Amino acid sequence: MPLEPIDIINKEFSTAFRGFTPREVNQFLEQIADRMQSLKDQLADTKADVKRLRGQRDQLKDQEDQVKAFVETAQKLSEQVREEAHIEANGIKQKAREEARQIRQAALQESDQIRQEQVGLQAERRKARERLLRLSEEIEAFVRGLESEESDLQDGG
Repeated sequence: MPLEPIDIINKEFSTAFRGFTPREVNQFLEQIADRMQSLKDQLADTKADVKRLRGQRDQLKDQEDQVKAFVETAQKLSEQVREEAHIEANGIKQKAREEARQIRQAALQESDQIRQEQVGLQAERRKARERLLRLSEEIEAFVRGLESEESDLQDGG
């Protein structure tokens, strides 16, 4: 059975010849009992502190685990978003390249069509000029013919 401060205070010793002064012994035993009670109180407070600190440590450990899980989830999500963005960017670039190719092809076709129309218009212009020249020559010949007839009519007439 553990020794308690009250046991020290209540302890009685038998007296012997030439023994210690009972009053001094009792005072010393009271001092020991007081010190023992003080140490027991400190021990109880320390145990309570240890228990409280262990509880805080456990809470902090739980919070740390939660933070680690959150960071890990955030990193995975970040990697997933980055990968999806990369895939989407590649798709957009590919689509843009295809659209650019189609626009270039359409522009080349339109350019070829315009050149062909230009060649056709140049040919029509040459033909129109040649017709105008012939027509001009015919008109001049007709006018000369009329002038000649008029002059014949005035001379002969």
